[in-house]
Amino acid sequence: MNGKAGDGVGAADANTAAAGLALPDDDGRLILVKELHGHSGCRLLLLRERDCDAYRVRKISGSADYDTRLRNQRHKQGEMAALGLPCPAVLKDGLLEGGELAGRYCFDMEYVRGQSLGDVLEHGDSALFDTVARSLAATLRGLAATVSGCLPAGLFLDKIAAIATAVPPCLEGGNDPGGMREAIGETAARLAAHDWNGIPASQGHGDMTVENVLRRPDDGLCFIDFLDGPLNSCWLDVAKLHQDLHGHWFLRTLPEEQRSGPRGRGLRIAAAKLAALLHGHTHPLWPDLYERLPVLTQFQLFRIVPYCRSDEVLAFVLRRIRDLDKDATFP
Repeated sequence: MNGKAGDGVGAADANTAAAGLALPDDDGRLILVKELHGHSGCRLLLLRERDCDAYRVRKISGSADYDTRLRNQRHKQGEMAALGLPCPAVLKDGLLEGGELAGRYCFDMEYVRGQSLGDVLEHGDSALFDTVARSLAATLRGLAATVSGCLPAGLFLDKIAAIATAVPPCLEGGNDPGGMREAIGETAARLAAHDWNGIPASQGHGDMTVENVLRRPDDGLCFIDFLDGPLNSCWLDVAKLHQDLHGHWFLRTLPEEQRSGPRGRGLRIAAAKLAALLHGHTHPLWPDLYERLPVLTQFQLFRIVPYCRSDEVLAFVLRRIRDLDKDATFP
């Protein structure tokens, strides 16, 4: 599936039933190669068919409470494929049998070899960036063709209010370093003061980060890890990309010395180049988007707040939201 997934445990050389990770109709045909590591909170298994060299990925819900969300993701992946969005084909789904995860929902999809756009930003050149920008723009134009009216402004205001009252895991138990609870409230108030009318409603990926877009060996793109919910809009997909390209969310895992050093500077320059190219290819389609893009990008960053498990990540998100107010180069 997935160029963003790193190597996990070594080859298990056992079928899925022996590993306690089988669907009812596996019939011993699928061999567990290794476990992959992603960012979705689900378990990802690389499987091989016993009698041929065909691979697939099994995505297993991270908890019983996550089952519905993963079912929705599988459904949305099928919808996106029907629209012509390049994504891994869904092969089957069902409930695991046997083992400690019995009854947990999962689905199988084709394994797609590729590198994430984060890797492209680190190792690509200007010509490759333009190829990627053109492909992204073509995908976004396809999503734009599904626009039907506008999202109710109340959806945005309700989401902002819900985030403002949620307690991130890193602030549980009364922890509040640097007055971050107050900073969350102030950020929510600033966002709520903006006009949220006129955002087009359309089909959308839902989580179009650079980690969730893969570049295939043939230079085509493949999209993974869709997110379903009421806030579906091609404009929000553009803002999600800019969450990385201008908000620099994809740099969060770098040690501070690398983020502020030559590697971080190089990645920020590359991200700005890709953002400028993407702007050139999409501005004729949405001339009204770009004056609103900074706030939409801040909104997307703010949606991360309830999931922050460390003070450092939460501080990073809040700082980047503030920094976008001062970024004269954006959009």
